[in-house]
Amino acid sequence: MWVTAYEEDVSYTVDARSHGMHYQSVYLFMPSHGGTRLDYRFTMTPLTFGARLMSVVGLLFLGATKKALTKDHHELKLACEAQA
Repeated sequence: MWVTAYEEDVSYTVDARSHGMHYQSVYLFMPSHGGTRLDYRFTMTPLTFGARLMSVVGLLFLGATKKALTKDHHELKLACEAQA
């Protein structure tokens, strides 16, 4: 996993490659109602035939993945607000 882009107070991008997949997470920070809004974008791109096949199976886990990411971001929000 590596940081591939960074703009102070605006955004950062993290990329990773594993098991024939390229993963990218983009975090965007914007002022909002006296605080900061975080927009998160996640993409997965299969790089191999096997990864393409598994990405179809991965659709079955889309709900669980979204739930886990939502929980992680909520916990991050709480930690950031506790330190503010």
